[in-house]
Amino acid sequence: MLPVIGEMVQELRLDLHAHDREAAFAAALLTVATPQCGSDLDDRTCMAPAIKLGVLVLTLHRAWATLKISGLPVEVVR
Repeated sequence: MLPVIGEMVQELRLDLHAHDREAAFAAALLTVATPQCGSDLDDRTCMAPAIKLGVLVLTLHRAWATLKISGLPVEVVR
């Protein structure tokens, strides 16, 4: 990681999590639950760890508010 990026992450107090095999499979499994919102792989790659970590997802995608996925609280921020 570039030093400046590391500094930004530290300053923002962000937790970084690897997108490993487990996360990839979890994201793929969300395909069935998300067709109505037009999500793609990058969307599901955000959703899957949020479910695993039990955290709120902040998004600009209004369609995500229609999702009914257990353990995935969503807040549309605009």
